[in-house]
Amino acid sequence: MHFLTKHEPTGGRVYTSFLAQLLRNYLFGSTVAVVGVGGALVFSTLSVPSNERFALGAIMAISLIIMIACELFVFYRHLLPIQAIFKAQQPTSGQLKTAYLHTHKFPVLSVRRTYGPHFLGLLLPAVSMAFVCIKLGFIKLPYF
Repeated sequence: MHFLTKHEPTGGRVYTSFLAQLLRNYLFGSTVAVVGVGGALVFSTLSVPSNERFALGAIMAISLIIMIACELFVFYRHLLPIQAIFKAQQPTSGQLKTAYLHTHKFPVLSVRRTYGPHFLGLLLPAVSMAFVCIKLGFIKLPYF
């Protein structure tokens, strides 16, 4: 599945394919981690009345959207050196070297995205919304 026209250079198709595969894997992994693991932990370990489950589910969904937005912002910033060589008509050897070295840093950058935008983009909104919902009486859970 190519998103580019026939007139674009092969490098553009390679980058688009590379980006699509990275995004697909990244978003799938993040969603499974939050919904699968987080949902299983929350809904299997807490005895929550059905009317409060909706509020908890909404908190998780909103937090997931915020987390994905934060992650995508940082993800695209991490891709800039790689993207630059595919956008350049004649990439310089310096650009190629930078992109090559940056590609090797990508696993470390993925870990940083997990600890930064992934963790905080999910945790801060979820904790804040849960706190507000508890204060307003929508959810009856202890703070600990």
